[in-house]
Amino acid sequence: MRIHIVSSFHYDYLYLRGSEEYFQTSFRILDEALLLLEKEKDWCFTVEQGILLEEYLRRFPEKKDPMRRFAKEGRLVFAPGMYVMPDMNMTDGESLCLLVKYGKKFLRDTLGADPKACWIADCWGHHAQLPQLLKSCGYEGYFFWRCMRRDLKKNDFFWRGLDGTGIPVHWLSLGYACVNFPFGEALCHAEELSFAEGSAEKILEAAKKAFRHSREGDPVLLCNGGDFRMPQKTGPEIVRNLGRLPGYPEIFFSTPEKFLEEMKKKTLPEVSGEFNGTFQGTYSSNISIKQLLFRTRTALLARETFSALTGAQGVSEETWKRQLRHCFHDTVCGTICDDALKEVQDDLRSLEKSLSGKGPCLFNPLLREREEVLATEEGRRLEVKLAPLESRQTDSFEEMPPLREEKGEGSFENRFFRCSWAENGRIVSLRTKGGLECVDRNSAAFFGLPVMQMDCGDNWIYYETSMGSEGEAVALTGNYPDPLYLENAPEGLLNRNPVFPQVEEWKIFRSERECVIFQKGFLRFWKLKTEYSLQIAMDDFSPLLRYTLNILPQGKHFRLRSAFPTPFAGGKIHHGIPCGFQKRPSGEFPAEGWIHLGDPHGGIFLLNRGLPGNNADENGVLLLSLFRSVAMEYKCDSAGSFQENVPHTFEYAVLPHDGGLFGEENASCMENYLRPAVYAGAAYKGEWKALPANVRLLSLRKHGCGLFLRLCEVWGQEALYMPPCPYLVADALEEPLSSEKTASPLRFRPFELKNIVLVSQSKDPS
Repeated sequence: MRIHIVSSFHYDYLYLRGSEEYFQTSFRILDEALLLLEKEKDWCFTVEQGILLEEYLRRFPEKKDPMRRFAKEGRLVFAPGMYVMPDMNMTDGESLCLLVKYGKKFLRDTLGADPKACWIADCWGHHAQLPQLLKSCGYEGYFFWRCMRRDLKKNDFFWRGLDGTGIPVHWLSLGYACVNFPFGEALCHAEELSFAEGSAEKILEAAKKAFRHSREGDPVLLCNGGDFRMPQKTGPEIVRNLGRLPGYPEIFFSTPEKFLEEMKKKTLPEVSGEFNGTFQGTYSSNISIKQLLFRTRTALLARETFSALTGAQGVSEETWKRQLRHCFHDTVCGTICDDALKEVQDDLRSLEKSLSGKGPCLFNPLLREREEVLATEEGRRLEVKLAPLESRQTDSFEEMPPLREEKGEGSFENRFFRCSWAENGRIVSLRTKGGLECVDRNSAAFFGLPVMQMDCGDNWIYYETSMGSEGEAVALTGNYPDPLYLENAPEGLLNRNPVFPQVEEWKIFRSERECVIFQKGFLRFWKLKTEYSLQIAMDDFSPLLRYTLNILPQGKHFRLRSAFPTPFAGGKIHHGIPCGFQKRPSGEFPAEGWIHLGDPHGGIFLLNRGLPGNNADENGVLLLSLFRSVAMEYKCDSAGSFQENVPHTFEYAVLPHDGGLFGEENASCMENYLRPAVYAGAAYKGEWKALPANVRLLSLRKHGCGLFLRLCEVWGQEALYMPPCPYLVADALEEPLSSEKTASPLRFRPFELKNIVLVSQSKDPS
């Protein structure tokens, strides 16, 4: 047995403290690590995130030379080396690539380092497109702790993703802090050492425990460190002494990359699928952070694309970093203290305000046509038609006919569906043109309205109080059914039933081409009360029913979900994930953009803007997690997480359809909804050819050689696209792989990611 000891410390950008306090603690750890690296030539140290190193060297530039020397020696390593360690589920594919790009760029330019090991110590879920994304970003191996599948439990394996790309993986089955040595300058007495985690007995015990999930001859990796753990000066001498013990396994300080090199010499068992999920409460705790990240990301991508085409002011690296740092796993998951919550909300709201400038034009940031009704801030409703990447004066669009108020039950019909409502504005039928009914009108839940449920959990976990941190359970998946109707506790003592809304006011506004249902009401359980107002919009152009829900929550310890009762009980469930989709069982999972429930005859998409908690229960109810009023006051000051009397707005939509999951019209209107048109300062008209329906433009930005485009096939089908001019093939970090120009069509395998640089000399590459 060969035992690799990897010394590191896990640190948080924001969590139980604000960023500056955490920086100060981390700086002291880095100082101590550099002293120990200078003294002990066989000791190694791993640092996780670029944001800390960037700030450390900004304040202490004299540390650069020794850090660069230790990095060259291979004893100071960086893993994963991303700008921050994000949540791997709730971070979209483009943001993940940018986090790697900016983190690796800083390390390469400053310290001459190029991380190859993606070390994800403390994130709770891993989707099936990660192998491709990681490999295209230059990683050669993946290390994670949480969310090992309960049916697998292997330390080392070869993970194949959706597109077939594979990457070696090591599961940190004992976590990132299973070995620690005594503190102090000198070694402890043997009697004292026997009580430490770093004794010969304890290390061998940990190694055998980890080896339970390995094969004969596989190396063992044990982590020395922990959250903000100071390096232990006694460690190097203790490990040297252990290596001299007769019959003791070979043991030495190592790095993730050294362990990876040993892994790659083995034939590893192959595994496919994903590793999801756990801590479902994080999908809706402090939901405003997820929404702000969604809105600022879409605004930044649109501005970046427009500036690349027109020469307008673009997006700086510092602006992107300002947004991306809040993809940090505890930040986006909402598991943070009050000071951290205020810090991230203030920063993202300020960024959003800076991006919300108006202009005389509307810009389509997509490589596909869009046709929709858009409402201006002045209250005008415009019939917007835009070619791919086109920008036009808002005055050039026709206004929609005025709406008139109506009363009573009624219906609205277009070429996609017929929607009917009852007296209180409750939708009672949504029937496709093929006659497929998408509403279960026998359900007590209103189609698309919120329901309230009691929730005495914390920011991680629903219902129960305070997450534990011991034992193997924290390392395994924990996704359990979460239906609309939960079974009551034994003898019916505990109330787990949903509370449904009471409608106080409702109105219908319509014309021949549009219909808007307006509702106002509340949800109440004793002193808990949430007032709401809801708008459901439909029009001639779109198969979508677009929901805008406003709430004012009062009280603590509850959650809100939007419920869509359908007749598709037992139907197939698919979730959008970064750069693709995943078939999943009933239960709540993080979904990027959409969830689908249906059968071979048709079904329904539920789309969301920055609301990742998506679920389809066994009774055919689609459930979208909106809001949680919970906190973790046992850990820190976190009363702000209750969000009492803080207004919230949620945007989501449904798309009923006939036939299979895929369809050109479905794909176009879904992408239009998730990447809305934005205001721009000038008109632009390029002859860009629209992408195939199953290929998505993730980003388009300026590049030293021309224009960089990141494209991905997202429906699991082959595709062909001819770029408008010759191009260079690049990696996900936007670096051309060769200087050879290509003028042939792009051929996409199912779920394949493509990175290219258009090299036309003109501003308009068409």
